[in-house]
Amino acid sequence: SRLPAEALTLAEILHSKGYRTGAFSANDNVSPVFGFQQGFEHFWNTGTRKLISFTTWGDWKHKLFNKILRKSLYDGGDWAALVNQQVFDWHKLETSRPTFTYIQYIDPHTPYDPPQGGYAFDGERPDLTPVLEIAKTFRHARTFPFGARATIKEELLQRAIKLYDAEIRYVDSQVQALVGHLESIGKLDQNDWLFIVSDHGEEFQEHHQWGHGQSL
Repeated sequence: SRLPAEALTLAEILHSKGYRTGAFSANDNVSPVFGFQQGFEHFWNTGTRKLISFTTWGDWKHKLFNKILRKSLYDGGDWAALVNQQVFDWHKLETSRPTFTYIQYIDPHTPYDPPQGGYAFDGERPDLTPVLEIAKTFRHARTFPFGARATIKEELLQRAIKLYDAEIRYVDSQVQALVGHLESIGKLDQNDWLFIVSDHGEEFQEHHQWGHGQSL
């Protein structure tokens, strides 16, 4: 499924009104592959994946990295600072037209692999391996309430939550950097709007669930 060409997007409306439009997405699902480039003069992704990478071949590639090599498939490529830098560079190119900028961070998201930084942790950085083990546990369990409930050791659960909380703190710092940048170039004053929204949360065994996509 992809966004149909006949759908009228906010970016298309604003572009028709003379706005400069740019999109910066660390989420492969929000990409030109699925039609989201409509209305954007500039669209940047962390990677230009082809449609085949979203099929069974892409699923096996994820399993190879996550299960066997014990590495994140993106290897830090989705960090919010990388997205911000692209936004900052784009804003330097032109300032005369009104601007619509869409930014999609994805850091508070599996595999919960925040970058190194003292601001994100109290003490030593936890190992990423337990998170991969937890994901494996749930992948082989049938979805509750129609199947058996998977259980996770409390120690592993708390280590995963610590990594997730660190990603939240990291993204919070990058939102602060974004706000400072917009204010410094005159793109965030009384005539401008800044919307911050989320597409979903994450569950850590609340309601017997893990991750997202299985429940409300």
